[in-house]
Amino acid sequence: VYFPECPLSEGPSTVTIAPVSASPSLGRLRVLVVDEDPADRRDLADFVRAEGHECTLARGGDEALELLLATRFEVVFCSQALAGDARVGFFAAQRRRQPGLAAYVLTVDEDGEGLAAETGADGELHKPVRLDALQELLAQLVSRRGRAGSGRLRGASAD
Repeated sequence: VYFPECPLSEGPSTVTIAPVSASPSLGRLRVLVVDEDPADRRDLADFVRAEGHECTLARGGDEALELLLATRFEVVFCSQALAGDARVGFFAAQRRRQPGLAAYVLTVDEDGEGLAAETGADGELHKPVRLDALQELLAQLVSRRGRAGSGRLRGASAD
């Protein structure tokens, strides 16, 4: 699927995969996108939905926290600014409440892995996000949904 107005790119990106728990609809993930930029938030959500997944949007950390407390998600994509906004261990805390939750920081920094580790995220996607890397990540998360106890797969790269 191609979105010509989408700022997502086709360039190099690194992704890290984590298993997710089962969703009521096989092959469909419940995804939360948290980004302060309306265009980035909408473009990422459009692609996630075009891939056949449910997608909920949050403008900030407080809204995301409310949604995470009220709804079960399998995946969270959160912008670097919001993930690092005094939220050390944020994703790890959410994972205690929702075991199997996969969380990724959307970053413009090359050193996003430090922030991912600090917040308890599974990894990072570099902005602009490569559509092929995001598509691969979503497909791998779907394929791992029943294996939440098998541990994380690290080092997957779309270079």
